[in-house]
Amino acid sequence: MPSARTSAEGIRAFGGDHLIGPDAEEYWTTAQAADALGVAPSTISTWRARGYMEPVKGSPPRRPIYRRVDVVRAEKRAYQAALRTSGSTKRTSRSALTS
Repeated sequence: MPSARTSAEGIRAFGGDHLIGPDAEEYWTTAQAADALGVAPSTISTWRARGYMEPVKGSPPRRPIYRRVDVVRAEKRAYQAALRTSGSTKRTSRSALTS
């Protein structure tokens, strides 16, 4: 069994940076979220600043941890906001991560 270390809110890192919480949910650092969505880490920070998502309570300010589902939801909110402000009449939304 891989060794684990405890982080914010009982989140544990297994075999490197794979983060799993006590609720069996997946958690991501800013870099992991950016890599998974194909965006820059600054984009994740911008979504946080705009209120699209919040880091897990108790995560360090310089290394926030996010719930995976919150990051995916933030991507959708950012995309919808971009459509609204662009004046586009496009009604389809970009598919977010599904697995």
